[in-house]
Order: sequence, then C-alpha cells, then structure tokens
Amino acid sequence: MRRIEPLFPFGYGLSYTSFAIDKPLYINNKVQVRVRNTGKYQVMVGNGSQG
Repeated sequence: MRRIEPLFPFGYGLSYTSFAIDKPLYINNKVQVRVRNTGKYQVMVGNGSQG
C-alpha cells in the first residue's frame, strides 16, 4: 500500500468534491437546505452506519 500525504489536513474546511446548495427554506421555525454532491467524488457524512 502506498502512503499518500493529503493536500490539506482534516478539518481544514476544504472538500475534495463540489456541491450544489439549494435555496434555504424556513419552515416551522427551522431552516432547511438541500446539499447535493455534484462532483467526481462521493462524500460520506457521519460514520457510515445506517440507522
């Protein structure tokens, strides 16, 4: 296995993909925003477990 050094450290605020962010909606005192991955790479949010 080859060890490759990342360009930026974790938590730097950058991503290796691109996103589309829809217009925010204000419903029942909450703000909802849909974020879609439009880039080349899939992004995993959380720890990857279902449920």
